[in-house]
Amino acid sequence: MLWALWGALHSLLIWPPFSAKIANLLGRRAGWQRLLYNLFATATLVPIAALHIFWRSNFIVKWSGPWLAIPIAMDVLGIWLLYLGFRSYKANDFMGFAAARAALRGEPAAASSLSFDGVLKHIRHPYYAATILLLWGHGMDSGDLAASIVLTMYVFVGTWLEERKLTAQFGEAYLEYKRDAPAFVPWKLFGRGR
Repeated sequence: MLWALWGALHSLLIWPPFSAKIANLLGRRAGWQRLLYNLFATATLVPIAALHIFWRSNFIVKWSGPWLAIPIAMDVLGIWLLYLGFRSYKANDFMGFAAARAALRGEPAAASSLSFDGVLKHIRHPYYAATILLLWGHGMDSGDLAASIVLTMYVFVGTWLEERKLTAQFGEAYLEYKRDAPAFVPWKLFGRGR
């Protein structure tokens, strides 16, 4: 339930009508919005994750023997996608530091732009794909299974909300990008679809 509540709150805060109301409330300090959002998301994530880690039950799924290669591969691929995503996104913009600095100087935040660099040429959502791999790439007790189901659903809802926002913001340019780059699996790298 806590994971579902966290996901719902996280999604509400990025929902454009709600996000616009927060920006109006912040007024001239609206440049702080993304940074505050990321800090709040992290601060609310940490206690739930800690509770989850320390609240263990019997394993439902436990990898062993040669099968252990599957979760190891999923974890390595997930970490690799996080790294590639970090290289492709501008961290100052993504985390909200650039907009907060501009607000401190009394300047408007720089307009965001679409990026197709690095891994983003091949996959639209490397962080979400990495999250799914890391959620499912390990042994699971009942709590892990419930959290993985809820957070995977959250990733799909978050993707849908984000893509609606990006389509509204960038229009045809984003729709063309959607046609060229798959959401989670870079299947076009393997020769399909071209």
